[in-house]
Amino acid sequence: MSLRIVDLKVREFNIPLTEPFTITLGTTYTAENILVSLELENGIVGYGEGAPFVYVTGETQSTAIKTVEAARNLLVGKEASQYRAIAADLARTFRTQTSARMAIEMALFDALTQSWGVPLYQFFGGVSDQVETDITIPIIPAAEAYDKAKDWAAKGFNHIKIKVGTDLQADVERVQAIAEAAPNCQLKVDANQGYSAKEALAFLAEVEKREIALELMEQPVPHWDLKGLKFVTQNSTVPIAADESAFSSRDALRIAMEGAADIINIKLAKASILDVVNIHAICQTYGLGLMVGCMIESRLALSMAVHMVAGLGGFGYCDLDGHLSLAEEPIAGGFQEKAGLLSVAHVKAGIGGAPKEK
Repeated sequence: MSLRIVDLKVREFNIPLTEPFTITLGTTYTAENILVSLELENGIVGYGEGAPFVYVTGETQSTAIKTVEAARNLLVGKEASQYRAIAADLARTFRTQTSARMAIEMALFDALTQSWGVPLYQFFGGVSDQVETDITIPIIPAAEAYDKAKDWAAKGFNHIKIKVGTDLQADVERVQAIAEAAPNCQLKVDANQGYSAKEALAFLAEVEKREIALELMEQPVPHWDLKGLKFVTQNSTVPIAADESAFSSRDALRIAMEGAADIINIKLAKASILDVVNIHAICQTYGLGLMVGCMIESRLALSMAVHMVAGLGGFGYCDLDGHLSLAEEPIAGGFQEKAGLLSVAHVKAGIGGAPKEK
């Protein structure tokens, strides 16, 4: 049967959260995502999820939907097997609409690998079929953070990511409370651009003074401040990860060449799927650590990330817990989980997840 694309659709994909989720960049109450479906002539439908977040990707749900609608004429009639040419066309035409492009590519790869009878993790290399994720604790009072950390540790999570970057002293107290509540967990912190370079180093010095070990510190300074990022990296004993500073392979290459960070945090919402492969290659070439992160997304987008990360291999840090903030799960299937272990070993073809029927 033909792999010709015959339709591309998009709709709002709004998912309420269990509670407000606060980071330096703002507070989220509902995940205002998009859901894309791409149909092939053989009748197979692939699904993709986009998570536009204006403070990170510069997109809104409305602009992301309009992007997908505009892309329909670009895709319909083309062969899905020409995915590299399609991705290049999307990148040229919708350069800044990253989460919308990623949702289209996700649906394309889902439909294509379903047609081929291949699970996505094997398509991307098959290095592994599972990953271990951390759990994120947002910016909340230290006492509340203590309770959450204790609960997550009891559920079997071994890694905790802590949001910081608003108030240095409160941030340190939150980290200390979590370290006391979960003494056997590995801790990482994420400032989401909230500090200056000097503040970031002051924070790290205070944490070290309290004998708290950190796996890494993520995006301590504003995304545009590569000089500040490099200053923190060169003066810290804690590995520094670039997140909002690294959207594309071009960004990753510049960071690698300038020695501005130790680790690159890849998020599918920031880059096209194929550009993630390019970033992966750059990091391996330059000896940078690899991390995968997420937005507040359902099991659909997170399953795509699990397939990619497990299939490509080489990721030392994994932050794929966005679905745990959702008040409901709108996706059937996807990865299987046990505490922080996410597995796609059972998937026979494609992503292995689809929207629940309403």
